[in-house]
Amino acid sequence: FKSLARPVMEALTESTSESCHLAVLDGLDVVYLDKVEGNQPVRTYSRIGQRAPAHVVAIGKVLLAFQAGVEGILPKTLERLTTRSISTRAALLKELEVVRRAGYAINRGEWLDGVCGIGAPIRNSRNEVICAIGLSGPCSRLTLSKLQALAPQVMRSARTISVQLGYRSITTN
Repeated sequence: FKSLARPVMEALTESTSESCHLAVLDGLDVVYLDKVEGNQPVRTYSRIGQRAPAHVVAIGKVLLAFQAGVEGILPKTLERLTTRSISTRAALLKELEVVRRAGYAINRGEWLDGVCGIGAPIRNSRNEVICAIGLSGPCSRLTLSKLQALAPQVMRSARTISVQLGYRSITTN
């Protein structure tokens, strides 16, 4: 799916000027599979193969939100990496419910001070969330209102990749 995602990631980066990531869940971490660097002079540092705690990054929260049985694998307390990090299982489960309803997740400086992001799920032909796509950058540029404004575009990009993987949304009349 990396080759299918790459053109969509490039288009998303070109239209937003922000760095775009593709990641999968590995236990309670995300692993970055691909990255398209934004063209902003100030941007976030990450590399392909890098791991991040899922509970503090937007793409990780998306992956956890749609992980079957997530309640059973989360520890009672979670590592606090900044003052904004979610540090309890109860708080994270509440956040994951918000993510499921919204269809995207936001990180507001929870992993690294001053770094914010947004992520959306990518589904396969069986409607399973298998990876996530997201944007990240400085919180000074990616304010909450900016992240919310970017949400439809990030979700459309995730859906485009999902459809290429055989996903078909279930609609009711």
